[in-house]
Amino acid sequence: MTRPWHAEHPITPELARPLIRARFPDIAAERVEPLGSGWDNTAFLVDGTLVFRFPHKPSAAALLETEARVLPAIAPRLPLAVPNPRWVGEPDDAFPWPFVGYPMLPGRPACTLALAEEARAAATTSRAPEIVSRHRVRRSRWRATRRRWASSASPRAKARMRLKDG
Repeated sequence: MTRPWHAEHPITPELARPLIRARFPDIAAERVEPLGSGWDNTAFLVDGTLVFRFPHKPSAAALLETEARVLPAIAPRLPLAVPNPRWVGEPDDAFPWPFVGYPMLPGRPACTLALAEEARAAATTSRAPEIVSRHRVRRSRWRATRRRWASSASPRAKARMRLKDG
């Protein structure tokens, strides 16, 4: 049995570099360093300032496409910084799914802070309104964002959207 968190198409810095360069010639991609890997994506730090995420499987690719459409639309309404996907790599024979890139956000991941239980509870309580605000996006705004994105999408992406919408 395969493990669900294993990538169907494992990606390394040596594979990510030419994918990024081929799709985005303005990005040098001299340094491509592993940043992290989870159930759905592998992330790389590119030239010390950009993050590129590559999905592990089709379901993760769909989530990444949704993020690329939704985050720019909701970012102005949020009281905290969120990634702003500026580069979306189209699938091709070299890599079967879209991938995204964005400027790296400042700061450190909360999981690396080694906070005591009391400090974690305090941070959670103080950040709760921000977290709740992320989930309050009106459906009409989401539909409008999807239409704008669809108007500039590739023919392949438009076909996928038509299939999903039924």
